[in-house]
Parts: sequence; structure tokens; C-alpha cells
Amino acid sequence: MHEHSQQLWQKSRAKVVGLLSLVLATIMVLAVLPAAHADTITYTYDTVDQFIAGTSATQNGKLTVTKLLTKQGGVKATGADKDKNSAPSGEPGVGVPFQLTRVEPKPGVTAGGMKPNEEATTFNRVSPVYRGTTDATGTIKNGTGTGIGFWQNVTAGGAAVPNFPKDNGAGVAYYYLLEELTTGNPYLGHDNSETDINYSIAEKSIFDIPYRATNTKTTKDGAGNVVGTPTTEDGFVYNLHVYPKNVLESKLSKKVVKVTNFDGSVTRPGKVAQIGDKITWEITQKLYDGNLGSSLNGDGKLDLGEIRGAAANVDVLKIADRQPMAQDGQTGVKVKLNWTDNGQPASQDLDDRASNPAGSYTVDTLEGNLGRNTYGSATGDLLPASGDTADTNHDFTSWGKVYTFRNYSIAESIGTLAGRYQPGHTYTDIFLTITYNTQLLDQSTTGVKSAHVNSGEADPAGYLTNTVASDNIDNYSKAPVRFNVALPTPGFQFAKSNKVDGNTTLAGVSGAVFRITKTGTKNQFLCDDGQYHVDSDIKPSGTGGVHALEARSNKDGVVTFIGLPIIDSSTNAVYANTAQNIDKLQFGILEYTRPVYDNPNYDPGQPVDPVNNPEKLTYEGPSDSFETISFISYAGKTRSELEAAGQGIAGDVSGLNFKDYKTPNIPTNGTNPFKNAKGEEIRLALVNWRKDQKDPAIVGALPLTGGRGIMWMLVAGVSIMFAGLVYTYRSNSRNEYSRPAHAAK
Repeated sequence: MHEHSQQLWQKSRAKVVGLLSLVLATIMVLAVLPAAHADTITYTYDTVDQFIAGTSATQNGKLTVTKLLTKQGGVKATGADKDKNSAPSGEPGVGVPFQLTRVEPKPGVTAGGMKPNEEATTFNRVSPVYRGTTDATGTIKNGTGTGIGFWQNVTAGGAAVPNFPKDNGAGVAYYYLLEELTTGNPYLGHDNSETDINYSIAEKSIFDIPYRATNTKTTKDGAGNVVGTPTTEDGFVYNLHVYPKNVLESKLSKKVVKVTNFDGSVTRPGKVAQIGDKITWEITQKLYDGNLGSSLNGDGKLDLGEIRGAAANVDVLKIADRQPMAQDGQTGVKVKLNWTDNGQPASQDLDDRASNPAGSYTVDTLEGNLGRNTYGSATGDLLPASGDTADTNHDFTSWGKVYTFRNYSIAESIGTLAGRYQPGHTYTDIFLTITYNTQLLDQSTTGVKSAHVNSGEADPAGYLTNTVASDNIDNYSKAPVRFNVALPTPGFQFAKSNKVDGNTTLAGVSGAVFRITKTGTKNQFLCDDGQYHVDSDIKPSGTGGVHALEARSNKDGVVTFIGLPIIDSSTNAVYANTAQNIDKLQFGILEYTRPVYDNPNYDPGQPVDPVNNPEKLTYEGPSDSFETISFISYAGKTRSELEAAGQGIAGDVSGLNFKDYKTPNIPTNGTNPFKNAKGEEIRLALVNWRKDQKDPAIVGALPLTGGRGIMWMLVAGVSIMFAGLVYTYRSNSRNEYSRPAHAAK
């Protein structure tokens, strides 16, 4: 009996040990596996807005005003930082004065009854009064400064305004009237160079600081569907963000007319583009008939009389148009003049060579930044360097085409309204328009095809940004006029950096080429046919066949992909989030070509030798692909819905794990070297290191972390599982071997 009990105990112990080993290993494996299709939680207000729940304000508040110049109509604001996305193509308004005045409701009027445009009957102005002027990013904020870009207490002699008081000390909130001032406004009056009298200032608004608000929490599943009922919480926004907009009728503008399929035969229902789509652009230059003399009056506006008075063969107008490298060349260029004669509309096609022979205007390719050196150095040259390369928003690396209108034939036609100008008539609404097509990667079966769908100018993620600049003979003392337009396109963005050590400081690394990979692989690349191919199937640029979608880090190290094919052309909607479509909505990336750096030991006095005296050395870099960039939140959305949202189509890079190769300690104090074309900081970067530096993944005797730590945990878990199973098997075998013959009966 005792022997039989002992045998049972040995068998049970083996099973228990095996079971415990299996449970422990399973726990370790599950602990390091990522959750599949985790829910996503979003809030109305982000951390930067400093929302705190409560029934009364508990701390002082702040106000950040950002002025945007846009042709888009305003949308309902929430006071959140993300409101800026409602006007993504808006250019910052620089040097715009604003005034913030404390107000109180008139007797018998509640705080909610105060109307910004009904001052006489609804509110009184009281002190203090604050003023500020927007800086180069169009912003005014609180702080210890008293110069451009900061609020100043006018009532207190221009003192700095670190914040605004939370209440009057007795729990009563303060309200403020925000208004754009006309005096000193660079966008008003006849002496400005960027806009005309049709510019309209921002609407007045009244609000409290801190700002009473409701924060809504929304949960979405992996398919982008709302889970349950959104919950709300009342409280206060202590860092209020306001984006006062205006409808800007500029001297110069550019817009997207339509997006079609590759041959233009099918118009897409929504101005959203991905690879293969054809985009029709329209540039509009406004002209005037206010100067009835023949001499220049220096107001910066090009009048018909000034064109007629120019000497023969003089360039009277130049328009430079930027085309990012992701777009193939212009086709179908049309130049047209439209005007109103005593209230009657009229037009003339200036591409009619019968009346406008070749040479009347030229279209030239211009590489590099617009600069005075391009056209000489004489005073009065069109498109000088001033104002075109001075700030982030316009410091583009290339300008695609330059249209030059000479006072010969076509410019003469402009000045005489194609021979129909009559003194004494009233001419208004005079517009010169240039329309053309580009393609976001040629999808035809023949012809040269681009291998890149990147923006070297670091367009904001989810947008393809185009810029146009113009100058004319009467604008000789002012900067050229510029205008931005942004087209939503599926894309994402990150940065490429060096490795920081005692001898280097953080900086971007240019020239690294990236490809998009199928998740779980490092050798299957997304191509311009929307499919994945291995290297042997991918043809070099210009030879036909398929081409891998690539992006190259720009001069500041910013990598920007655009045009990803996440939209099903048969439905004009983003692919549904199904198992069979997962590789159309989630992607990885691989550094396909590593950048180079100057060889510190290069001897310029000796011949260049790739082995003994190389001029450049190739950076070291990770060989793995990294995951995941996700567009699942857009699943099922139509092109029209994507356009109407007004927020671009930026992929979610929060799950893009660079592991040990993520650039650490990117500064947040304004010294971050990684910014997009709007000046917004990029917080995710992948590191390269020199040959004399250590691989960041090699950490000596320190405990393994990140990706390698996870791998060893997986190995350990599997090993424990295997050991437990072996022990169980051997114990059972030993027991069976030693069991008496009658035990089986």
C-alpha cells in the first residue's frame, strides 16, 4: 500500500511540476506579447491644454493665440491645441497686433449674454488691457518676455504677463474680449506687399480664462469604431489655445481644383491623393486697374497701366511654383486672363499662339532656393532672396517651375486686356490663372517613373504642401508674395539623427533612404502598384515595372512619406479593417540605404581612395525593420470624409518601436532640431552612429532591456516549458518501467 501511494505521489508531483512550468512559461510569454487590436482612447483636450476637472478654477490660466491666414472658412473651436488642424494650410500671420480686454456684462445681462459685436448693449470694457504682436510662427503667448510674441499688460506699462488670474478672489470668473487691431497691421492698407484691401480681420470673441469646458473621452476599437458611449467630465482648460482665422483674398493664391485617376478619366470624389492620382492645380495672380498712370507707384500691386508703361522686353511678372519631388512633371499647362468690364465678365486664353506667339512668356525649371543670385544682382530684380529663405515655412529645397511674363506679346495682352482695354471703363476682378496637372507617382505601364514618394521639405505628416511665390515690377521694395496650399494624403513622419556622445551634439542626418515593409518581414517592400515585392522584382527608376516607395531624410534629418495606397480605388474609401486587409493599413519601415559623413582623417592632398583615403564614410545603422505605422483609425472612411475632416491623413506612429535605436533625450525647450515645414517639433527619431562609436544596442554588462530583453524572456519561457515537459515525460517513463505487473490490472 505504501509503495502504491508513493508511486501515485511521484506521478502527481511530475504532473504538478510540468503544469506549473507550463503556466509560468505561458505567463512570461503573454507578459511580453503586444495586445492585439487594443482600444484607443482619445480626449477633447490633450496634456498641453492642461485640462483639470472641477467645479471651480484652482489655478491661474494662460492664453496662446496663433494667427493663421487661410481661405478656408472657420469651424467651431474647442480651445484645444488640436484646433490648429482645422486650417492645416493656413500660413502664419506674422506681425499681427491683438488686444485682450477684460469685460463685464452690463446690468441685467448674464456672462453668457455678452455678444462681441453688441458692445453697446451687452458688455462694458474694464481694465486691465493686454496687447501682443504675433511672432514668426504667428503666435502670442504668456511668459516673462515683453517683446514680440508675448502678452504685455498695457495698463501696467507694458509689463510681462506670466499668466492670467483665475478669478477676482471671490470665485467670480474673469471674461475677456479678444480682437485683432487694424493699426499697425501688416495685412491692411495700401502699403502692404502680401494682401489687398479684401483682407478681413479676425472676428471678435469673448471667453473666460481659465476656460470652462467639457472634456469628452471616446474609446475606439482596433477597427476605429466607437466602443460604448463617450463619457464627459466638466472642468477648466488652464492653457487655452485660440486660432483666430480670416478669409484671405490674396494677391496670389493656389488651390487644388480636382483629383483624378492616373489618366484623368475619373474624377475622385474628394480632394485627397495617393500614388497614381493626378492632381489639377490652379495658381491665381490678382491684377489691378487703380494706377491709371504709366509710372510705378510702389504699392506692390501690379496695375494694367504699369504693364502698358513698361519698356519692351522687360520682365513685368514672375511666378515661381514649388513642386515637391514626389510629383512627376507638369502637363496640360493653361494660362488664362479673366476680368470684369463695367460689370460684364470677359476672358482670354493666353495660350492661343495665333495671337500670342511662342516666347511671349517662358516656363523655366529652377532648382534650389529662390535667390537674387538666380537673376543677377541689379536692384529691382524680380524674386530676390529677401523673404524667401528667411523662415522655416518657406525655406524649401527646390522650386519646380518659374513663369516669366515679359512685356512682349502676352504681357502686352495682359496690360491691354487682350486688346479690349478702354479708358474710362471700370475694370475689376482681374485675375491671371495658371492651371496644370501633376501626378503623384506615374502609374502608367510605360515612361519614366519616380522611385520616391517623399517630401524633402518636411511637409506636415498627412499632407502634400505646395507653395507659390510671385513678384512684379511695382513690388521692388518689398518681399515677394507667397501662398501655401495643403492636399491631404496618407503619410507619416519621423527623424534621422546622429548618436550623441562627448564629441557630438544632437543633429539630423541627411541622405538615409527608407522603404516601407510588410509587417513581420524585412525584405518585402511596398511598391507603387500597392503590392509588396522583394528586391529582385523591383526595377530601377526609369525602366518601367514596379518601384518601391521610398523616402530620404532631408537636410535636417526629417523623413516624410506621402501618398501611401490605403484607399481602395474601386470604392473610393480606405480599406476596411479586416484580417485580409491588415497589410494595407499597417506597415513597417527599413533603413534601406545608409547615409554618409565626412571622413575626419581624409587627406585632401592625396588622391581619393575608397580604402586608404576615402572622402566619405558610411554611417552604421540598424539592419532590422521596425513596426508599426498604423492607418487603422481611417478604415472605411471615404475620400470625401477624409477631405471634410480637414486634419490630413497622418499615420499613427505611436506604435513605431525603434527599440535600442530610438534617439534618446530629444530636447523640448525649443532647441529640438527636428521640425516640419510648419515649425512643429518631431519627437520620434532613429539613430545612426559613426564607425568609431558603439552600437547603441550594445550595453556591456547592464541588464538587457527593450527588444533583446523581450527576446530573452521569450527564450527563457520556452525553455522552462520544455524542461517541465521533459521532466514529466521522464518521470512517467520511470514509473511505468518500475511498476509491478499487477498494477495495470
